Amino acid sequence: MPKLTLGLVGLGNIGTFLAQGIIDYNLPYKLTFANDIDEQRAAAFCERFPALDVQLVDLDTLAARSKVIVEAAQMSVVPVIARKALLAAQQVEATKYLFVMSVGGLLRLDEEFHRELADSYLKIIAPSGAIGGLDALSAMTLAKMDHVRLTTRKPPKALGRNDKELTEIYRGPPAPAFEQFPKNVNVSITLGLSTVGLDKLEFVLVSDPGLAQNVHEIEASGSAGEVHIVLRNVPSPGNPRTSYLAALSVISALRRFSQNLLVGY
Repeated sequence: MPKLTLGLVGLGNIGTFLAQGIIDYNLPYKLTFANDIDEQRAAAFCERFPALDVQLVDLDTLAARSKVIVEAAQMSVVPVIARKALLAAQQVEATKYLFVMSVGGLLRLDEEFHRELADSYLKIIAPSGAIGGLDALSAMTLAKMDHVRLTTRKPPKALGRNDKELTEIYRGPPAPAFEQFPKNVNVSITLGLSTVGLDKLEFVLVSDPGLAQNVHEIEASGSAGEVHIVLRNVPSPGNPRTSYLAALSVISALRRFSQNLLVGY
């Protein structure tokens, strides 16, 4: 099958991991366009992957000329690239696909954007990131769902704290925690959007000095059954602040997206 033209926004750890993944897993994408606010990082990226022949372009060009766009930058970039991708898709009247890794940035898309998105050629896809089981949990919501709770436990340093004992620092829906803990809500937003919604999800954030890695515990129950999932995430080899599973999830999402046979979708 012909390779899909891919534009990559953000050339840090996840962007670099993705580029290597396209090579290692022989994914049917041509990484043609890239963008990063850091010129030195962009140059280093191109130097590392000369065989890809990546063109460094502005976001307008990237959105206009890419069939598939991957955001691997930061939350503030999401509404910018989403708007440009929407306009580009409308102009050519052809479907474009935007994969968003900084899921918290979706909260910055206003109602007007969502109205336009609903009747547009753009499809936004958020990979599962640092958690799993979203297929089963999403299916459960079609029946009565009693509750969904996510408890995220992190080492104090990862939260910018110096706690000496187990400390619960937040409990409630994820959206209000967005401003206070912007780097620690992506998982809860992904879970909320894929299941009961951001208002109904119970999110608990805990500082745990006994941990060396992040732990996400999902508990859900309803008329379709019960789910209890515990994920102990290993840091990404390239950046200890990024989950290895989160980096892998975008490669997995792109691979599944390109397949003709989808199992467990």
